[in-house]
Amino acid sequence: MADNRSQFVDADRDASEWMARLESDDVTSNERADFERWLARSPENALAFARLRAMRKKFAAVRSMAYEFGLAKDGAAEYRAHHRTWGAVAAGLVCAIVASTWYLGREHGSHYQTSIGERAKAILPDGSSMELNSNSDARVKYSATSRIIELNRGEAYFQVAHDAARPFWVHGGDAWVRAVGTAFNVDVLADEVRVTVDEGTVKVTGGRLVGVDLALTKMPPEPGASAVSAGQRAEIRDTTTTVTTIPAAEKTRAVAWRSGMQVFDNQSLGDMVDELSRYTALRIRVDDPAIRSLLVSGSFEASPAGVEKMLRMLHDGFGLTVRRDHDAVYVEGATQVGVP
Repeated sequence: MADNRSQFVDADRDASEWMARLESDDVTSNERADFERWLARSPENALAFARLRAMRKKFAAVRSMAYEFGLAKDGAAEYRAHHRTWGAVAAGLVCAIVASTWYLGREHGSHYQTSIGERAKAILPDGSSMELNSNSDARVKYSATSRIIELNRGEAYFQVAHDAARPFWVHGGDAWVRAVGTAFNVDVLADEVRVTVDEGTVKVTGGRLVGVDLALTKMPPEPGASAVSAGQRAEIRDTTTTVTTIPAAEKTRAVAWRSGMQVFDNQSLGDMVDELSRYTALRIRVDDPAIRSLLVSGSFEASPAGVEKMLRMLHDGFGLTVRRDHDAVYVEGATQVGVP
């Protein structure tokens, strides 16, 4: 029995250390991989981490009560300074929760990046997951009252752990996306943001939410928010949001990059080139509108090798000129008669 107790104590200690490490600014991809291995190593580890996540919710409630009693007026630092006084008012168990999870009251940030041709998956502190496509950049900001992802560049797929008390926000380009527990894809492009919902429903709005409390459980009334459900896509340009229902095949295609593939079915050549360009350091130019509008189909690896396969197809299959100039590639007019 003593050995079992020791095992649980070790798991609790390790879980606390892992959560602190995962929420630090300089956590590495190797450390995140080590965490996933630790989590799968034993049921005690998984249980200890789940208990710690549950404590987070309790802490949020305790923190709110502390504010009511005037014990935390200027953030987590002052709250920690006064938690002994709060202990005289509250039960000893609450004090234990506060003492063991004091760092949860601070806002933590983690920075995630992928290079060209790289994909990565991160398990976030609340059990949600974020998968980053090639050449993407995201910053995670969690606090006791909100979950915020700043998608500064690229594309990401989110599977959100349900937590009605702490909405999950993604900010990318001109778009704000709010979820409670769902799965969706966000793609930040040069002139728009595309949000494709895989499961559940999210709320989407365009523009900047200046002065908005992100702990709110509802979108602010202005600008108006649009509901986007599974099988739908929202395209956000500035403050304009357009929601459309997409075919099942298109929804599958939108998230196919997660398996390392990009699939195109009767889509414009321009869209295919733009999509695959994220997987290479080459600057691929297709300036002729007639060429960009050609309809193409095919499957390509989401990698530099997949880009080279596409360029060969454009030359060999479509008879187009593929001209290279250092790190630039120009796709131009036909080299032979009878181009499709």
